[in-house]
Amino acid sequence: MKNLEIAGFVECELLSSGHFCELYSAIRTLDGCEVILKIPKNSPPIKEKIASLEHEWQILLALKDSPVLPKVYGKETIDGSPAIVMEKIPYPSLKNGLPKKNGSI
Repeated sequence: MKNLEIAGFVECELLSSGHFCELYSAIRTLDGCEVILKIPKNSPPIKEKIASLEHEWQILLALKDSPVLPKVYGKETIDGSPAIVMEKIPYPSLKNGLPKKNGSI
């Protein structure tokens, strides 16, 4: 697993890597809270990845009171890019939680 060093967070461990972003599990040093950091991948086209993450941020803010979405704690800047800080839900991801059929989800 890939680990990151991010100011204000410890034990930053890569959970998954998608087309646009990477998800890291981390502990916020401010209060010891377990969080998920969603960070755009630092590879071209970075502008589109940042725009996508900014759009997701706006949607999460609009739906912040939804009981089915993780709580959004804030937005950080990591290496010049935005990162969403959200609640870590202690359940398997959809990818790992759904039954597989013929080797795929």
